[in-house]
Amino acid sequence: NAVCLPADVVRISFANEHRKFQFRGGQYVFLCIPKLSLFQWHPFSISSSPEDPVVSIHIRALGGWTRALHKRLTTGEFGSDLDVLIEGPYGSPMLDIDSERYKILMLVSGGSVLHQCSQFATI
Repeated sequence: NAVCLPADVVRISFANEHRKFQFRGGQYVFLCIPKLSLFQWHPFSISSSPEDPVVSIHIRALGGWTRALHKRLTTGEFGSDLDVLIEGPYGSPMLDIDSERYKILMLVSGGSVLHQCSQFATI
């Protein structure tokens, strides 16, 4: 599912039934949208929590590829069916936030990174 949001943001999301797609907060994936470009893969942070039943990736239209994605979704050029290829997840937090070692975790964020803090909401 791909939806245009305010502020030139695109949300790509898919159901994660039975948590078959396993990831941790802070990880990222590479996306390819064949209808946009068959050979281009771009990295994006996963913006949902690992406990959410839906995996979400928020993309701001800043460069050529992301602007083309936003424009084609806005105009309906892709139609109702959009294939998205996903590779990953990659990366991991520098701290083991799932262990009992840290009792309190303080996150400070701002700007376009702010949505990534939602990944840690369930900790």
